[in-house]
Amino acid sequence: MGDHSAIWNETQAKHARPRLAADRQVDVAVIGAGITGVSTALRLRRAGLTVALLERNRVADGDTGGTSAHVATQLDNRYSELASNLSSKDLRLLAQAARRSVSLIETLARDENIDCQFRRVPGFLYTAHS
Repeated sequence: MGDHSAIWNETQAKHARPRLAADRQVDVAVIGAGITGVSTALRLRRAGLTVALLERNRVADGDTGGTSAHVATQLDNRYSELASNLSSKDLRLLAQAARRSVSLIETLARDENIDCQFRRVPGFLYTAHS
């Protein structure tokens, strides 16, 4: 396999952010500016907390930037595999949380006018070649 670099990493503007020049007092420090960190920091700010979002490199430079850029309810492990370790109630809660997470990302993109071409689709077809 060769290097598979996502187009958004190749075309995204590389805006340098200043390093912290002094100590800051905040309510919460969020480490990592991937989709989880940025979403968490935004929700905390909306709740009225002061937040420092800390990232070693660029926003979405790690796992988030290396993804296929789809948001899905599927988990890394199949629900049938998880059933041996979780109760049916916990499996239902997990499925509900997965569906809710997609809705939260959709709402965030809409409310913040994020031009990410978010749209719901019935499924994905992945192809590969060798």
